[in-house]
Amino acid sequence: MTAYGAIKMAAPMSGHPTGYDLLRNPRLNKGTAFTEAERRAFRLEGLLPPAVTTMALQVARRHAEIAALQDDLQKYLVLSDLHERNETLYYAILMSDPAAYMPLVYTPTVGEACQRFAHIFRQPRGMYLPITARAPDVLRQLDRLEINRINQLVVEPTLRTTRDPNVFAIGDCAARPRPGTSTTVPPRAQAAHQEASHMARQIERRLRGRPLRPYTYRDFGSLVSLGKWSTVGNLMGFLLGRGIFVEGVFAQIMYRSLRLLHERAINGTPRAVLGVLARALAQRTGPQVKLHQAV
Repeated sequence: MTAYGAIKMAAPMSGHPTGYDLLRNPRLNKGTAFTEAERRAFRLEGLLPPAVTTMALQVARRHAEIAALQDDLQKYLVLSDLHERNETLYYAILMSDPAAYMPLVYTPTVGEACQRFAHIFRQPRGMYLPITARAPDVLRQLDRLEINRINQLVVEPTLRTTRDPNVFAIGDCAARPRPGTSTTVPPRAQAAHQEASHMARQIERRLRGRPLRPYTYRDFGSLVSLGKWSTVGNLMGFLLGRGIFVEGVFAQIMYRSLRLLHERAINGTPRAVLGVLARALAQRTGPQVKLHQAV
C-alpha cells in the first residue's frame, strides 16, 4: 500500500462530512482522486470535474508544476496552499521524494518564509507562540497533554504522548522513560538525532497502517574539546561492555570527525566541506572551547 493510499473511504459514516463540507476539509479532501463510488456516497457528484484522476497522476502533475518554478519560496507557497486544501495530495508529494521536498517545507526554505511571514501569510493554522508566552502554560492547554515536573511532554516508548495518540514528541521537550530505570532519556544531541531518525520511520509505518515500534536510546558517550590544549571524552564501548576514556590527538580526530558527520547529516556533503574550509580560514576568530555529543 502506498502512503497516499492509506486513507480509504467507501461509505459515509455517521457524522462524516459530505458535499462541500468534505471538499473544504483539508484532512479528508483528495480532489479529483475521489472515485465514482465515493462521489455518489459522499454527495460529490456535480461538485468536481467528471474525470477521476489517480493520486499518482496528481502527484506527477504537481511535480511538473513545482519543478517549473525557479524560486524555492514560491515552491514553498505552492506546497503550503496545497496543504490548506488537500493534505492527502500534499503528503503524497512529500513522501514521493522526501530528499527533494523536505528542504522546501523545512530547513532551509522555512527560514526565508519566517523572515517574510508578514508578506506571505494566508490564513491561521496551527499554533502561534509570541515571545511573551510561557511554555508551561501553553503546554497545559494542548488538549491536557501529560507533562512532568520540568514541563516536558510524557511520551510512551513509541514517542507518542500518553494522552493523545496523534501527538508525538522528540528532543528536549519529550520525557521518554528508560526501561529498567527511574530516569528518562537525557536531553542530548545524540538522543535527538536518534529520535528524529526513529520518528521518520514511525511516520511511514503509521501511514502504511503498521504497528509502531518502541524507541531505544543508545549512549555513544561524549567528547569535549578544550581548544588548542586538548580533547577528552568518554565513549561507550559496546564490544567491551564498558566505557572507554580517550584523550589527546586520537580524541581530537574523533571530535572533528563527529562534527563533520553531524554537519553532513544536516546540511549535506557540499556544505559540510565548505564549513570545514570556512573554519580553517577563520580559525583565529572562532571559539576555542565547544561541547559536542557523539551521534
